[in-house]
Amino acid sequence: MTIENQLRELILLKHSSLREFTFNIGIPYSTMSNMVKICNALDIKLDELVAGRIVENKPSGILLDVEDILNRAKNNIEYPNVKIDGEIMDESTKKLLINSIDLNYQLALKMLKNPRF
Repeated sequence: MTIENQLRELILLKHSSLREFTFNIGIPYSTMSNMVKICNALDIKLDELVAGRIVENKPSGILLDVEDILNRAKNNIEYPNVKIDGEIMDESTKKLLINSIDLNYQLALKMLKNPRF
């Protein structure tokens, strides 16, 4: 999920709409909407722009660590008010999803080590 989508989800958890959010914090909705459009058109990362840097979305040759990605995903699932299929997940569903990630990772490792698995 992109940073824009994560930000949108967070805003919608706390406010009924993006317009309500922008009204409450005193910025025009068009400012927020235009910033996302500008970043998408230039193919740059919004979160980096907010931090004062211009970083393209293109792969930079950096190797991604699957374990790190999966651990961040599992940590995000543990947050309160996480939705699945439009509904807030209960603790048992969160545990099931985290276990599913772990099982799929273990299966992928086995398949990597033994392609005929």
